[in-house]
Amino acid sequence: MNQSKEPQQEQMENGRPAISTALLVRMAHHVSKRKFLHFYLPCIVVVALILGGCKFLLEDGMERTDAIAIAVMVFAFYSWFAVVAVWAPQGEEFLAHIEFMFGHKTREGVLDMFQSGEAWSGGLNVMQIAKSVGEYEGSKYVELKFDAVA
Repeated sequence: MNQSKEPQQEQMENGRPAISTALLVRMAHHVSKRKFLHFYLPCIVVVALILGGCKFLLEDGMERTDAIAIAVMVFAFYSWFAVVAVWAPQGEEFLAHIEFMFGHKTREGVLDMFQSGEAWSGGLNVMQIAKSVGEYEGSKYVELKFDAVA
């Protein structure tokens, strides 16, 4: 493990939000099949609400700098809330699901793949990672797959 991965791995294990939150958000966005619903639509709605609120404040007689400052603060709060409370837990849920289906080594392999950047360029094949670390055979994924066929 190289030196740049150690702080991220430590933050993931200790639950500290700095680098690990950004990685989890990128991971959630990468694996999401509902990008528009989970990521883009909420941002579009917030921008529309902020613009409407700013227009309302300006028409109500508030100074331009005050209205813009309030709009920027609302956008900053929403951005922080979305990253910390909504999008990062989606990445954690993805990792927890992988650990449940295959095991801890596969979870670490997927995490290493995202940290190194291989998942962005080469694609993500969780089954191949599970096979390479020896957790594919006997995994819940295989059990459920054979149960569905039988």
